[in-house]
Amino acid sequence: MLRVVVVVAVLVVFVYGLIDVIRTDARQTKGISKPAWIVVQVVLPVIGAVLWFLIGRPKGTGPRAQQVPPTRRAG
Repeated sequence: MLRVVVVVAVLVVFVYGLIDVIRTDARQTKGISKPAWIVVQVVLPVIGAVLWFLIGRPKGTGPRAQQVPPTRRAG
């Protein structure tokens, strides 16, 4: 049972990291180019995903990063 959980966790991290790299704008990637990040993800699935989240991912991405438009003041 533990083996299945580990395999599923590795697969989830790999897929989430790869999708995040693919959806990120190429101009915002840090460290190396976007195609290079994809290669790193494929060659080193877990390590590549961890490196992406720590080094390559642009700051301020994700659900919390969406800006709420400022409200206008009356008066």
